[in-house]
Amino acid sequence: MRRLLKTNMFPSTATYSSPSKLEASDHKLWSDEFLELGNGSLFYVYKQDPSVYDTTTMKPTTKQPLIKQIYLNRKIGVGPKDLEMRIIRNRVSPNSDGDFTHLEEGTLEFDSAHTYAVVRQVYDMWRGTIDSIMQEQEAGSGFGLTHRVAVHFNTDVTVHNSDTPRVKAEPVVNQWLSGQLPSPEKIACQVTYLKANNELENVFVTQADLGLAPLDMLYIFNPDNLEARSELEDRVRLYVMQNPELAPQPDTVLKISYTIADTNQFSFFEIAPLIRSLRALLLRSRPLRPTDMMLPTEASIEASGVMQLEKSRVAFLETDLKAINNAKLQPLLTQLTNVFPAEGPITETILANIDNYIETMIDICKTLSLYGLQQTGFGIFLETKGGIYKNLRQLSEEIKKRWQGRLDEYNALITHLPLEDRERISVLLKAEQLISTSSLDLADKTIAQIQAEVEAKKAQFDTKRSLFEGFSKTTKTKLYQVLNDFNTLLIGPLPYTDFDSQPVLLTDIHKAVTILAQDIYTRAQQLANNLSKLFDGIKSKLDEYDLQADRDKQLLLLTDAAKAVFGEEFLLVPSFLLSEKQGNELAKAYTSKESLLDHQKTIVGNSFPIDDWLYGVARVREKMHHLENLLFLTEALQTKLPDLQPIQLPFETGVPWLALEFPEAALEKMKRENLLYTSLYAGDFNQMKNQSGLLLDEWTEVIPAKTETTGITFHFDKPNSEPPQTILLATPPKISGAWQWQDLVDTLHSTLDRARIRGVEPQQLDKTDLSVFLPATILATTWRPITIATDLAIVNDFINKVDNL
Repeated sequence: MRRLLKTNMFPSTATYSSPSKLEASDHKLWSDEFLELGNGSLFYVYKQDPSVYDTTTMKPTTKQPLIKQIYLNRKIGVGPKDLEMRIIRNRVSPNSDGDFTHLEEGTLEFDSAHTYAVVRQVYDMWRGTIDSIMQEQEAGSGFGLTHRVAVHFNTDVTVHNSDTPRVKAEPVVNQWLSGQLPSPEKIACQVTYLKANNELENVFVTQADLGLAPLDMLYIFNPDNLEARSELEDRVRLYVMQNPELAPQPDTVLKISYTIADTNQFSFFEIAPLIRSLRALLLRSRPLRPTDMMLPTEASIEASGVMQLEKSRVAFLETDLKAINNAKLQPLLTQLTNVFPAEGPITETILANIDNYIETMIDICKTLSLYGLQQTGFGIFLETKGGIYKNLRQLSEEIKKRWQGRLDEYNALITHLPLEDRERISVLLKAEQLISTSSLDLADKTIAQIQAEVEAKKAQFDTKRSLFEGFSKTTKTKLYQVLNDFNTLLIGPLPYTDFDSQPVLLTDIHKAVTILAQDIYTRAQQLANNLSKLFDGIKSKLDEYDLQADRDKQLLLLTDAAKAVFGEEFLLVPSFLLSEKQGNELAKAYTSKESLLDHQKTIVGNSFPIDDWLYGVARVREKMHHLENLLFLTEALQTKLPDLQPIQLPFETGVPWLALEFPEAALEKMKRENLLYTSLYAGDFNQMKNQSGLLLDEWTEVIPAKTETTGITFHFDKPNSEPPQTILLATPPKISGAWQWQDLVDTLHSTLDRARIRGVEPQQLDKTDLSVFLPATILATTWRPITIATDLAIVNDFINKVDNL
């Protein structure tokens, strides 16, 4: 039973099991009772069939437990309604004594206290019983506090056609983020590359240059994943490559430094912690509901209100994606299908149009990536194009270097021509072979004529060599242009074969271009297939939305459609209107929020109570740590996070804020259910406007009672017995061979007295006469860890040793 409760009761979204799923043998012994607690919770009670009882002793004749399974959904955590309470009272009658204690040996003892708590509507006791089961320790008494921390968004936001897709779908979150992040013009990285003249060029690329909205940054810029070929890096490289003022070569190596920015700018590295905390808060929180702003016992399905989400915030996805598909992707697919027939690729057409294929595919991927679609990375196409471009330039550079060696040999021979005619002719012919693949006809020619013709060939060689040198420094960026220019060098005027017999083949280059086109074709087919599935999925959801009357199901359909495109992480925040009663109470609480802090500010003397509370809970709650981090970082980045504003429900004038120290006189008034709702508001709370936001964190606390009824524990030889959680180990003051009761009493009193003394902090002595003895010496560690002692005399031993040296 214990294992069953542990696995099925937590987290708050519990697993439900229908009685129909029980084995046939179980149906024979059990008659199931289904209780609905009015808040969406399920409570299954399986009571034993009377036929399995001994009619004389009224004890079960089998070892089947009275409670077979208990499934609780504490997602909302309210008690049962009156109707359901009557059902419970009918099922748990006085005749049965509410006795749920008969369980098999070795299983959990689950007694009537739990049932009694439910019947009497003592929900704290009910939850305490469950907590004692789950945490395997007794729950203390006191009164509970429910803390909820939220962020509210401004719902009056206009969407523009120029907005990115994510902003069109979720404009309110984008507007809120724009207030927390520096302006797009102030977020930058540095890109360094080598210009054609071998000079280093540094350029700063900003978020605005990349065309990214604040909401896009939340999804694209992952501070923990800045590996190569990320979407952010692809966009930075593309911006530099396509900037006409910069115009680097396609094979230029770009060094991107996210840690460097220009003056009066912030680097991507500097905003990384802010983005990390924003992602933790926004992407791991659920949308706010009306029930989040009311007491847990007041929450119900009827009180949850109507969540509103305009269909247009999702419907545009189908229209926009179809426009991209029809205007760009399908024409590209048609072109590529024509150049890749079954017989094989048409290389000439591919070479002539490769630049168009690359540019169109990059533009498609760049556009679709803003929708969060998969397989939209385009950096690989830039790299492949740069690799082909580099291979061509290297080929030209190799020819230039090889010819430079031949030119050096030629000059060495010509500079030292022999005087004897035969030897002179021999040297000239040898020099000619270095710069030409053809041989001179020596018939009827003088030495002067032969030398003149050799020098003429050398001039042509110089001209051709300078053309190759110029190609290696070309400023053209189109693959087709450089391929055509290089081919002209090989077969055009003064063909390459007139000067060099070593073959230069472009087969590998042409093959690489064809493979690049094939990769583009494959990517286009994948995108087309993915979009086709998306269109069907979105249309199906929107059609079902039109036929659905239930607003909650409509909201779920729109959310599913948006996540099908943008991904599971995408945040879609609906809005809602508050009821008049709830709105009035919240408005009163908000108007009187300053009076909540009067005790802290005037009596305690704490000028920043909310800050103190935040810094405290941030140490033990992850999301509150990120909220604290957000507060620090927005100030450092010269932006402004809205102030945390606390309200407390139920609203009552003069009641202090229970999140921090409060006067003892207020204790009696607060022995009830309390909600401490603390939020970042986009502006002053207006009960008449649509509300929209996220529930960032939620937890409960118990303010302990002054007294607790305790018990003693002793060993009892039973299979399910457990040792106590706390023991006092005492030693007798006198070795007499036997214990004296008074010795044990004195030991207990001494232990408690010493515990009280150790519990006194220095700041508590500041207000007493003992303050003159402060500061006292406080040691973080002891010399002998076996005991707690300020053994300062140990220093004397070291002093004596030093004196004896």
